[in-house]
Amino acid sequence: MNEKPAGETFLDTLNRGKEVALTEKDFNPIVPETTAVSNDKSGGSEIPNGFRIQCFASSQIERVRAEQKIIESKVRFPVYIVFAAPYYKLLVGDFVKRSDADAAWQK
Repeated sequence: MNEKPAGETFLDTLNRGKEVALTEKDFNPIVPETTAVSNDKSGGSEIPNGFRIQCFASSQIERVRAEQKIIESKVRFPVYIVFAAPYYKLLVGDFVKRSDADAAWQK
C-alpha cells in the first residue's frame, strides 16, 4: 500500500490561522459537584440527575466564549461550555431540582 501523506484540501485552507484550542475550563463535568455519588444495595452506583439552563449554542467556540464572559458578569451561578456535536452549548448553574432551574431561568 502506498503511504503518502494526504495533502491539504480547499476546506483545510479556509480556516488556516484561525485554529481554536480548547482549554480544560471548556470540559467541566455535567454532574453537579455538590451532589455525591451513592452506592445502592445492588453494588452499582447511582448517577445523580441535575439541571442546567442552556443560554446559548453555536458551532463557533469563539462566539460561545464571548457570550460566556457576558453571562458570567450577569449571573451568580457557574457557567459551563459543553460540546454536543455539532454545537458548543453554554449552560448555567448546578441545580438539583428542576424547579430551582426554572426559578433561576425566570430571573
